[in-house]
Amino acid sequence: MAKAVFRSRALWVGFAVGLLGTIALPLAVAFTIDLVNGPNLDGGMRHTKAAADILGIEEALALYAKDHGDVPSSEEGIAALVPEQLFKVPIDPWGQPYIYVREGKNAWAMSYGSDGKPGGQGSAADITPESIRSERSSKDRERWLSISDTAATALFLSSALLLPIIAYRTAKRPPWAVGVLAGAASLIATLALSLGCDTVLHGGMRAWWLFGIGLLFAGGAVGVLLRIRFLDGIVITEIGLLAAGLWMLSGMIVR
Repeated sequence: MAKAVFRSRALWVGFAVGLLGTIALPLAVAFTIDLVNGPNLDGGMRHTKAAADILGIEEALALYAKDHGDVPSSEEGIAALVPEQLFKVPIDPWGQPYIYVREGKNAWAMSYGSDGKPGGQGSAADITPESIRSERSSKDRERWLSISDTAATALFLSSALLLPIIAYRTAKRPPWAVGVLAGAASLIATLALSLGCDTVLHGGMRAWWLFGIGLLFAGGAVGVLLRIRFLDGIVITEIGLLAAGLWMLSGMIVR
């Protein structure tokens, strides 16, 4: 029976749809949210990416100072954080290196924005840790960004997984549903495990949680494809979906 399923064209077509759909849907949702809200809220996805990088560098600098007793010198710059605190020297979304600033015992990273020059307004405005925190001081804005981000991720997970799960449960496990579910779960497992591995060394409990979610989706994909009796892929994937939902909810509460 398993061999017949693997020979099914519908299964592999479904697998491809699951992979591609899982990639395309969140990108489309994120683009739509950015298109509608970006100009009014945070300057768009590039600004958001730069802000995340700058805050990540700030955390890496704190770890460096804890290990070495001081932050890197102006000559050493951000490169001194590689490979202990960062895997590589990040580049801002406009293709420019982040500016390293040190004043006394304090240091931070910043970006000159889209024009690559000091000052400016809008997307060309300088992005610093102080400006990022100033933007986040608006509770209404932060709440809307949290809801938008969580809603986009929830939509992506539910669309990619819930419909195949329903079809798999109610339609006697059609090959296309097996393929879509396995494809989506495989990609989500890969992303979750990659992000989990990337942050687990310097992250907290949520990083380990994300790593566990990746393992659940990987187990679910294997269980669905191989139809292992003691490894119910559907149940494991549903548990992974629940864990992912709780993980997103915890992130929204922490914000």
